[in-house]
Amino acid sequence: NRAVLTQWIEQKVSSILGFDDEIVSSTAINLFLPSDGEEAPDPKRAQLDLAGFLGDEESGKFAKELWTLMLEAQANSSGIPQTLLEQKKKELAEIAAKQQQQQRQHYPPAPMDEYVQEAARRAERARRAMEEQGGINNNINNGNNQKRSGGRWRDRRQPVG
Repeated sequence: NRAVLTQWIEQKVSSILGFDDEIVSSTAINLFLPSDGEEAPDPKRAQLDLAGFLGDEESGKFAKELWTLMLEAQANSSGIPQTLLEQKKKELAEIAAKQQQQQRQHYPPAPMDEYVQEAARRAERARRAMEEQGGINNNINNGNNQKRSGGRWRDRRQPVG
């Protein structure tokens, strides 16, 4: 997909140079993505031609990365490099996460949430108090071993006398 690769080239050239340069971008596009009817791109020649604009090291990295993307695009049925598809998915997920976070900040919790939170705090305090009085398990075990007899509770483990 020529449009996707063109956009990638423009963004990459701008990031390498630190500013937008239409001449360098269009030169790179014409070297790597020739119009229909022109001969196939020569990555080595394109890299050498871009070295004057981007520098030897950067033009080599640029050419290698772009050529890899072009091969991915050729292998993908949509004509879009898989690497760029994954980057776009990640970008969209980050945007969605930011939007959800902003929504949470704009909408305070519903009053019911406050009641639920208060109930949870009270339940936790009650649980701690029971543990301090001998533990929840001890109270449960003692409760299981008690039997009602004559209007009073008695412990089954104690002999009746």
